[in-house]
Amino acid sequence: MVIITEQWVREKVGLQHNQLHNVRSLFLPGSHEHKVSYLGASLQNFCRLKNLDLSCNTLASLEGLHTLQCLEKLNLYYNRLPDLTELFRLRHNQKLIEVDLRLNPVASHDPQYRLFLVRLLPALERLDDMAVMPSERAASASVFTTVCYPAVPGAVGRLSISPVATVAGPAGAVWIAVAPALCQTRRGDGRHCCSPGPGN
Repeated sequence: MVIITEQWVREKVGLQHNQLHNVRSLFLPGSHEHKVSYLGASLQNFCRLKNLDLSCNTLASLEGLHTLQCLEKLNLYYNRLPDLTELFRLRHNQKLIEVDLRLNPVASHDPQYRLFLVRLLPALERLDDMAVMPSERAASASVFTTVCYPAVPGAVGRLSISPVATVAGPAGAVWIAVAPALCQTRRGDGRHCCSPGPGN
């Protein structure tokens, strides 16, 4: 397993220049010898990246992708992403049009993951090598209507993640927590409801 750094990425793909903001594509698939397990801040200076291949690694978290706001294609085939809380990190990557999550635990264990991503990423056109259908967009809007942030004692000033229920949809379908101070409205059951806040 490999926890990569910016220098590791530079050596892996043979980058000789320092203009990382001009790099548009990175291909970092895992190999038998090396599999990436954590991204950290290794990609933060590749801020104009459009195409990223991280297939066949051992990633269990998408922390570190939030700086890639120009990203359009993301290949996460055959990793270890466990659940929707990790996929929620992609909310910062609103230009994504193609994502591959096949052979990740979330894809096999959560029947709602596809609708969730369609709702989270309005520009998404292909998911797992299948076109996003208009019927899926309509279904995603009815299942995932509002992101809920439960009040977490002592959470002010920091982010938290906690599974709760969505406003509409099956029980246990999702959710996410952020500092209560960022929330604007409150549900009848005491949970805060608001648009996605900043951070990972």
